[in-house]
Amino acid sequence: MESVEHRKFKGSWEKVNLDRVAVQDVRTVGAEAVGMWAFDTLEMGKIFRDAGLGEKDIVPAKVLILGKLIHPGSEREIHRWFEFRSALEEIMGVKARDVSLTSLY
Repeated sequence: MESVEHRKFKGSWEKVNLDRVAVQDVRTVGAEAVGMWAFDTLEMGKIFRDAGLGEKDIVPAKVLILGKLIHPGSEREIHRWFEFRSALEEIMGVKARDVSLTSLY
């Protein structure tokens, strides 16, 4: 007898060899999403703009603030985290290569 869930799903099925599944380029996203929500809810971008910062200065500030909250460490470590371990660049819509280590200092 078919399960209720199986009857609801009319798509195609594929067999997967679980012994051959590999994970690559894993990035964290949960804390980053919450951090972005808090940043936006607190209107930090507006506060920075009102203080005279341009968008090119706000992006590294956002990376540094969220990095210090999510992955505390030096600016160099936060830059590594942002570039290789975090999905923050996808969430923010920026490329990690466009946020230099120098801009975090």
